[in-house]
Amino acid sequence: MKISIIVPIYNTEKYLDRCLNSLINQTYNNIEIILVNDASSDRSLDICKKYEELDDRIILINKIENEGQVKAYTEGLRISNGEYIGFVDSDDWVANNMYEEMIKEAKKKSAEMVVCGVNKVYNNYQKKEPKEFSEYKNIYTKNEIKSYSYNNYSLNNPITNLIKYYRCNKIIKRDILVDNLEYTNSDIHIFEDNCLILPTILDASKIVVIKKYFYYYIQRENSVMHKFNTNVIKSNRKVINVIKKVYKDRALFHDIRPEILMTTSFTLNKILKSKHKIDYKIEWLKELKIDLSTVNYKFIWKNNYYSLKLKILFFLLKNEHYHFIIYLSKIYERLF
Repeated sequence: MKISIIVPIYNTEKYLDRCLNSLINQTYNNIEIILVNDASSDRSLDICKKYEELDDRIILINKIENEGQVKAYTEGLRISNGEYIGFVDSDDWVANNMYEEMIKEAKKKSAEMVVCGVNKVYNNYQKKEPKEFSEYKNIYTKNEIKSYSYNNYSLNNPITNLIKYYRCNKIIKRDILVDNLEYTNSDIHIFEDNCLILPTILDASKIVVIKKYFYYYIQRENSVMHKFNTNVIKSNRKVINVIKKVYKDRALFHDIRPEILMTTSFTLNKILKSKHKIDYKIEWLKELKIDLSTVNYKFIWKNNYYSLKLKILFFLLKNEHYHFIIYLSKIYERLF
């Protein structure tokens, strides 16, 4: 079985050699590596061309205009020939035996999705996700996944705590990815993986978990996930609407409030950590409060998924104590 590995690339010359070396040196040889250079302005294209000459399994798509990660990986998916698809971000890397181990399980268990653990790589340390595997099963059927889907953001829920919405810690049958491309949206730049991976999780007849940490996920402060701009709130609202549609299309009842809290907490954190002036932060907090107003505070307080700090910030936000939120966050940063 062939695996197509899709690598969206934008200005990652510093990391690209390590990423591509980890792919061309895979112990599983029946792969094609689709590099999608999204109009990089650094040396990324030159590096891609070097590897294209080095390995005939590499296919290079060079985009003239930058259109974002979603369009990059969907274009790669459309030209792919593999029965299974893997994704790797160009600043990350993978263990050399990752795809051999994953395809072996896919064949053995007739699985449409195989998932592994993730090493989140920070400057001075690594953090494993999930922290441990012991409380989770190795195989999940479609009906089991549906039973967990009412509230994905609950303690020990395998959807968000084990399988996750990452593209990159999986191999997935190509046909169910293509069938769910309708949910992708190039205007969504944060949590964009949810839009494609959530429906494939719900549609997979069997998901197998390999309890090993094969994927190395770099945490960069200057990455899109770690920045805040005025489009983040709008993007998050679009994600919520996509999630609602995913469940509606499958006639599954789902409590959307945890997702609203997930996007709200992410955005709140980015606003508070940004270097913008207080007046701007207050305007964005007011906008964020609109989303939070749809969630009853009793629901937040009773849910053990959220930390005490976050519950307090939600309370202050719901009650429009914007200045206090900003000052409290500054005090917290200094203390911790």
